Amino acid sequence: MKPLPKRVWILGWISLFADVASEMVYPIIPVFLNRVIMAPVIDLGAVEGFAEAIVSFMKGWSGWHSDQTGKRVPYIQIGYGLSALGKPIIALANAVGLVLAGRALDRFGKGIRTTSRDALLADSVDKADYGRAYGLHRTMDTTGAFMGGVVLLALLATLVRKLPDLRLVFLIAIVPGALSVFFTFLLKDVPRDHEPVQKTNAKAKLSEMPKGYWRAVLVTLVFGLANSSDTFLILRANDVFKNSHPSFLGLFSETTAVEGALIMTTLAYLLYNLTYVLFSYPAGKLSDHIGRWPIFGSGILLYVLVYAGFAYFSSWAVWILFAIYGIYNGLTDGVGKALVADHSPKDARGTALGFFYMGAGSMTLVGNLIAGWLWDARGPSATFAFGAIVAGIAALMIPLTAKMETKARTPVSS
Repeated sequence: MKPLPKRVWILGWISLFADVASEMVYPIIPVFLNRVIMAPVIDLGAVEGFAEAIVSFMKGWSGWHSDQTGKRVPYIQIGYGLSALGKPIIALANAVGLVLAGRALDRFGKGIRTTSRDALLADSVDKADYGRAYGLHRTMDTTGAFMGGVVLLALLATLVRKLPDLRLVFLIAIVPGALSVFFTFLLKDVPRDHEPVQKTNAKAKLSEMPKGYWRAVLVTLVFGLANSSDTFLILRANDVFKNSHPSFLGLFSETTAVEGALIMTTLAYLLYNLTYVLFSYPAGKLSDHIGRWPIFGSGILLYVLVYAGFAYFSSWAVWILFAIYGIYNGLTDGVGKALVADHSPKDARGTALGFFYMGAGSMTLVGNLIAGWLWDARGPSATFAFGAIVAGIAALMIPLTAKMETKARTPVSS
């Protein structure tokens, strides 16, 4: 087995530092918005949904545009730079609008960089190594997320003594964000080994995609409606810890129940990132040998289990559910990208990935709005029951759409 190229490792380091910055702040955004800004949960759904809509649109545009220019690296550099700038804006927020502005800038950057980054990963390896390359990248990415959680936990235990102090966390996150931007300048594009790409519109390129690609898009569109933001899981866990165990097994006094709940929620989120790390690379590597759909489908079934559990559960189950949720992401994130790359011609890979992300994100926007509305109108159980049911439908669609795969399974040129 030949080693993966240096470019894959550099992309991994970029994502590692970017995720340290992101996961330092992501677990506290729902608490910051709901407890410090005093916004209702439907506003949380709107902020996260709008942020994902920006990501989705920009993923589609940047993927197609990077195909036209023949370059991936400039989009990666600009994207990570904009995301690094979004964190201090949230630190200054005193209303929902400024939180939305910070999240929008952060997600705008993510949308610009993600498709080009994932296309560059596929450009850098042979098709037989897609699963391994994406698996390694997700492992390094999620290692950064785990490290970000550890940093957040340390800050909550030392510098953050009351909820308004959460603003300091957003400011400190600038440091790892700047490191991720630095590593982007070590990247170089893969030299093209064919004629320059003809200027064509995205519709023309998408019309040439094989049926296997559209099968992945169809299943992902339905699943996207169920796949609401992780902030709902975080807020649910925070509420349960605060209400069920005010003493926190003797670790915190009742006067620090809110801060204690935040620490316990961060620990649960760390467990999620740990299982995510442990399963990402093995899942990607295994998918290279037994196929993508069995791994991806198993992950969706775990998602159904987690959301059904969050609909009706006690505080002790938080740990188990977050651990399983990490396994779900490990089985689906990198494998899903490899699944699309399998059916994407090299000169249209950015367009294919971009449309895939755009469609999934658009449905996630709708799903987030529904989740927030259900939470305020019917309670959190309704939010998670809805997610479990729709995800179950997506899982059923995998065997029902199997005929969409081409019988010959001719590999796409890479």
